[in-house]
Amino acid sequence: MVVSTRDFEFFLNKVNSGFNNFSEVIVPYKINSSQNKPAILRFEKQKAESKISPNSFRTIEPLKILFYLAREKVYPVDGVAKERVIVGVKACDLKALLLLDKAMLEGGFIDLAYYNWRKSTLIISSDCDEICETCHCNLVGGKPYSEKGFDINISRVNNHYVLTTDSDKGGAFLSLIKKEIPVNDSSPSDAKTISEKRNHVLNLLKEQNQDYVRQNDYSGFRRAEMEIWKEESKVCVGCGACTNICPTC
Repeated sequence: MVVSTRDFEFFLNKVNSGFNNFSEVIVPYKINSSQNKPAILRFEKQKAESKISPNSFRTIEPLKILFYLAREKVYPVDGVAKERVIVGVKACDLKALLLLDKAMLEGGFIDLAYYNWRKSTLIISSDCDEICETCHCNLVGGKPYSEKGFDINISRVNNHYVLTTDSDKGGAFLSLIKKEIPVNDSSPSDAKTISEKRNHVLNLLKEQNQDYVRQNDYSGFRRAEMEIWKEESKVCVGCGACTNICPTC
């Protein structure tokens, strides 16, 4: 399905205003974008007057912080969280979230707070049309676009988005979109453009990270000297920031 970028943002603004029982739309915005500072992205609640950047690189904070909050009442768990939409989720963050699902939702333990956030959230992932200097998904078997785990994925082609779905929840959201804004079917040329853009970004990653390619053999880590880690640990104050910013900790 194809929608114009303008119509799609208009629809998201409507959802953000409480349409169809949704409470908010969370989107990535570029900040510190100037000649003197490298651009970074941050998830924020959508603002009607601000331009979103869903097809850039990953936000500075991991997606995890929207599901596993730095501070949250865990008992007793309050009622079901309000419905929300997160737009611009990257493939790397989505893989991390799927790993968190295994820890929080599978086996003998279910984290109810995490479960409520997960259940009440619709995830719209997006292709990376650019990279930053620290992007390295190609080194760990990743790609700059999502292949599974999303509800909807958006790929930008000129002034419109091509939307695909990977869940029943996503399919229901597409049906909602069809009722509210003009839509069209995607064409073979759209698929070709998407494939070319994805290969282009992947080649950028390979070129950027060519000095860091390594074998999938981690045995050397077990033989690494521990003294530097012991020395660094002396200044740790136990604030927990490292585990909060890690996508899977």
